Formats: sequence, C-alpha cells, structure tokens
Amino acid sequence: GKSLAVTASLFATTMTAAGDVYALGDLGTVLRKPMGGTWAKEPVSTSLSTAEFRAVSETSTDEITAVGLGGVIALRTAGAWNPDVLPRDSADRVNYYGVAKTSEAVFIAGDSNRVLRRDTDKWRRESTGNLTGPSSNLFALVASGQDLIVAGAAGLIERRTAQTKTWSSEDSGTTVMLGALSNATPLRAVGAQGTMVVQK
Repeated sequence: GKSLAVTASLFATTMTAAGDVYALGDLGTVLRKPMGGTWAKEPVSTSLSTAEFRAVSETSTDEITAVGLGGVIALRTAGAWNPDVLPRDSADRVNYYGVAKTSEAVFIAGDSNRVLRRDTDKWRRESTGNLTGPSSNLFALVASGQDLIVAGAAGLIERRTAQTKTWSSEDSGTTVMLGALSNATPLRAVGAQGTMVVQK
C-alpha cells in the first residue's frame, strides 16, 4: 500500500458500525480507512494538532469520541474533528485512556481514578472514590452489556452495574498494572509482566 508518511506513534483504533476503521495517536494524528477504501490522514482542528490520543470509540451515528493525555476530549461530527465543548471541572483535566458508550451515556476513564459521564450540560464525575485511592490510574474502559468495567493500576478492576449505577471492586487476582480489557465473554484483562486474567 502507499505510505502515509506518518511518523507519530499510534495508540488507539476502532471500527464503526458502517465498517470504517480509525487509528489515532500522537501529534493529533487521525487515520481513517473507509469500508472498501484506503487509509488517509484526517484533518483536525488547530487546537488538536498536538493532541496525544489514547482511546477512540464510535459513540453514536456519525459521532466518534477520542480521548488522550492532558485531558483532551475530541469529537468527530459531520466529518470534522474538534475539541468537545461540554464544560467539566478543572480537576478532571487528567490523562484519559478509555472511552465507552452504554445506552445511558458516554463514559471516559483515566488517571486519578477519574470516570466521567457525558451529561447534556457537562462532563460529570462518577463517584468511584470509595473503592480506591485517588492515585489509582485507570487504563482501560469497556461496556459489557449495559455494565461498564474499568481496569488499571495495581490489578484494579471495577464494575458499574446499569441497574444500581454504582461501582464495585472485582478481584482480579493480581496486583500488576492492567492496561487493556476485552468485552467478550468471559471478560479478559491484560497487563504488565505478561499478565492475563480471565473473569471467573
């Protein structure tokens, strides 16, 4: 295939319901391969030109949400990438490593035990604080059915059940960093030192 002359590191990929594939990474890099087409670099707004993207997901028809370091939240709507304009508390401008959607809302997860929910008027912090210390960094977020699962530092796995809208810890059986989750059944998490855990 032809070279895109992309030198930036890529960290996130997703496939939309329509079959388009996206790959995102540093220096505001967004690559798109339409169904049956070829890879091309997508332009981003100037304010995203230095963005360091770490996660991306289709969050509704014709809407893709990407998050990354330094609190970046970007939306692709009507074919254009722009920063998300919804307000959030300044304390919530941390590094984000996960984005997932349930029928209830779009959620993002990141450093300092932050999970934010996109409400109509602002990004609101989910109250996960009683489970782990504020230093817990969350590196993965997936929707499993209508539940949400996060994984992160020190073997942390937490689940938010759709019925109660509350978070509870799950025993991962490990204390190493977990960096990625698969939402297949049974749930799997992988992380440092070759660790893979499977839900019992």
